[in-house]
Amino acid sequence: ESNVPSIALDVGDQVFRVGLPTLRKYPGSKLANLAWQFDGDHHHADTQPVQPVFIDRDPGTFGQVLQYVRTGVPPAIHAARDYHLLAAESDVWNLPHLKQAALEETLKLTDGTQRIDLSKFNLRGCDLSALDLTNANLCGANLLDAKLPRKLSGANLKAAKLPQNLSCVNLQGCFLWRANLQGCDLSDCDL
Repeated sequence: ESNVPSIALDVGDQVFRVGLPTLRKYPGSKLANLAWQFDGDHHHADTQPVQPVFIDRDPGTFGQVLQYVRTGVPPAIHAARDYHLLAAESDVWNLPHLKQAALEETLKLTDGTQRIDLSKFNLRGCDLSALDLTNANLCGANLLDAKLPRKLSGANLKAAKLPQNLSCVNLQGCFLWRANLQGCDLSDCDL
C-alpha cells in the first residue's frame, strides 16, 4: 500500500486515482493546479477517500492525457482523428508538450495523399517549422506565435490568425481569404 497522497477523479463516470505528485509534474498545467487545490483534502485519517472530484471530460481521451503525465510519452494511437482529439484536450489541460507531440504524430500518420486537417485548431506557440504542411487545411486555425515551416504552399489559410513574422515563408498557392494578415511581415515571402 502506497503512502503517496492521491485524489480520485470522476471523469465521465470513470474513476481515476492519481497521485498528487504525478499531477504536479507539469507546473502551470490545470492538473498541477488541481493537485495543489486539493492537496490533503480528499483523505480522512483512516485513508478512506471521500467523494471523487467530478470532471466533465471524455474518459478515454483523459486517460491518454493521464498516461502522458505519468510517463512523458504520448500514447500510441493509430488514427489521425484520435490525435486531433488528444491535441485539443492538451489545450484544455495546458500541456503544450503533449499538444506538440500529438500534432507531430498526426502528420506522421498521413500518407501524403490526404489533406492534413488542422482547421480551427489552436496552434498558438507550436513549433511547426519541421513539419510538412503543404496543402494542409488550416482554415480558422490560430497560428499566432507559431513557428511556421518555410513552405506552406497550397495550404488553406482561410480566416486563419497568422503570426506577424511571415518573412521567407512560401505561401504560393495558399488560400488566404479572410486570413488575418494585419501587422504581418511579408518581406521575402513567395506569394
